[in-house]
Amino acid sequence: MLRKFLMILSVISLILFETVDIRSDDIKEEALLKVEVKGEVENPGVFYMEKGSCIADLLEQAGPKENADLSGVPLQQELFHTQILVIPEIRETRLISINSAPIEELILLPGIGTALAERIIAYREEHGGFRTMEELMKVSGIGQVKYERIKEFISL
Repeated sequence: MLRKFLMILSVISLILFETVDIRSDDIKEEALLKVEVKGEVENPGVFYMEKGSCIADLLEQAGPKENADLSGVPLQQELFHTQILVIPEIRETRLISINSAPIEELILLPGIGTALAERIIAYREEHGGFRTMEELMKVSGIGQVKYERIKEFISL
């Protein structure tokens, strides 16, 4: 009888220890985020990051290349499990001429839709073109804020 009791106790303890091991592994997995980074980084691949880590923390490990364009990357954004982050390369931006660009090019400017592009074209036709880039603010719908957003993408 004592033998059976010890044997049952051994089996129960094995089950309990096995359960504890499984739970501790689950806790470890839940504490880490699995994220992937590729593109213009020195060390592309899968990284295990602590919960609460942000994109800047990930890039610290991945090492952005010299030609990495981080201007559109929200560095303080918190990472999430199975996130894939692609770091683009810096590309030379071709300026859009406000004096000659067709509507298809004007609508590529930030915040410029079809109606506003049509007003830009109408203004330049009516006034013989823009003499300065700032003159663009005379077009209805383009104020200082919108002009500031697009001025680095335009030329005369």
